[in-house]
Amino acid sequence: MLTQRNGGWPLTMFLTADQLPFFGGTYFPDQPKYGMPGFADLLKRVREFYDQHPDDIRAQGEQLTQALARTTPRPESHPSQFSRAPLDDAEAYFASAFDRDRGGLTGAPKFPHPDSLELLLRRFAAAGDRESLDLATLTLRKMAHGGIYDQVGGGFARYSVDADWAIPHFEKMLYDNAWLLRLYADAWAITRNPLFERVCDETAALGHAGDAVARRRLLLVARCRL
Repeated sequence: MLTQRNGGWPLTMFLTADQLPFFGGTYFPDQPKYGMPGFADLLKRVREFYDQHPDDIRAQGEQLTQALARTTPRPESHPSQFSRAPLDDAEAYFASAFDRDRGGLTGAPKFPHPDSLELLLRRFAAAGDRESLDLATLTLRKMAHGGIYDQVGGGFARYSVDADWAIPHFEKMLYDNAWLLRLYADAWAITRNPLFERVCDETAALGHAGDAVARRRLLLVARCRL
């Protein structure tokens, strides 16, 4: 809406102090190229406009907020009816879309999807569903033995570009490793598989320089959670 272009990643947004958006975009190069300004120059121009036209920025920000509100109207409130049906549907989807040879969802690129695997582990912990446990632990084993896992330094790449977890996309994200660390700790608490314990140890060492106390505390928390 701001730039009349498609969105994407990374997202760059400029907000007022009270969080009204007034300018944004996706990737900006360090130097002017591809018909886009360099990011350093962009910062200067945005700052100049912000200082010189505060009323225009506020008016535009309010108009944008109102336009966004119209695209996502608030649904009418109604009493919620809770059931296990969404969990059953999710499990059925994973069972149908799962790669039963290599783990994870079928196809490439392959992302770890720790939220989905955590759901499967919790499904087993709550209802004793063995298939959920098998799907989750198969994926965790394949990832731990694959190239998505740094076999030298520990920790996981963001995803693998192939279906075998072999060729990593070479960047490690803190939020990915934090969630996967918790996930492997939960899996260890259920299975006592030493592979999962080793992955926890090596991944935690990325941020704690081999802090064994931190690793043991995490494994203890996993036992308590399950």
